[in-house]
Amino acid sequence: MNFVRLGRVRFLAIFLSLWASVVVGRLAELQIAEGSHYRARAQRQQERRIEVSPLRGSIFDREGRPLAVSVEASSVYAICDEVRNPAAAARVLARHLDQPEAAILARLTAKKGFVWLARKLDRGAATALAAEKIPGVHFVTVTKRSYPKGSLAANVIGYVGTDDKGLGGLEHFYDSTIRGKPGEIVALTDARRSTYGQAEAPSGKPPEEGASLFTSLDSGIQFAAEKELAAAVEDAHAKSGVAILLDPSDG
Repeated sequence: MNFVRLGRVRFLAIFLSLWASVVVGRLAELQIAEGSHYRARAQRQQERRIEVSPLRGSIFDREGRPLAVSVEASSVYAICDEVRNPAAAARVLARHLDQPEAAILARLTAKKGFVWLARKLDRGAATALAAEKIPGVHFVTVTKRSYPKGSLAANVIGYVGTDDKGLGGLEHFYDSTIRGKPGEIVALTDARRSTYGQAEAPSGKPPEEGASLFTSLDSGIQFAAEKELAAAVEDAHAKSGVAILLDPSDG
């Protein structure tokens, strides 16, 4: 009888040892062989990545005078879970952002996590708002397109949209060259994908500045041509006009 019990004990011990070996082996496989995969998966679940536009390359005339440049601006966002008093925050934000207070309050209370409040705010307005130190309201540096010569050669230079993509003229045709590569900011999320904590710039992924573009345009000649053309159209009571400049030496 004792031999039977001893045999059963040995069998159980061997079985438990084999089972433990399988478990330990599987744990080792998960942590060593597949550890990087699951760590990356967990990181993706815990982070929300927000694209940051790069500094767009400038456009110059043939003398190196700027026709289109990018200047620093600030975009404003809120982590709704961190906003202690949404109603009070909405009142202050409405005053600085020139937006309806009710619309801002609706955004702050409609959902948890991350929400944009204003895009491409000029630095002066952003500095004034930052001085209010509203809990849960954060800023990220972005760029905004500026045209130092105003509407000069606007149909040739073109323009960009809110997302910094070229939508007309040279801005559109050479968009892939002068746009650059976007970077990222990272915000942490909980199990429900609600964002919490201030976003921060990840290491190794800053925006890459775009290349600049030098054109054959002469802004001085362009200005004179547009001025004279506008006067001629007005004098002739015409709907529009065209000015063509030629080099007399070669046509």
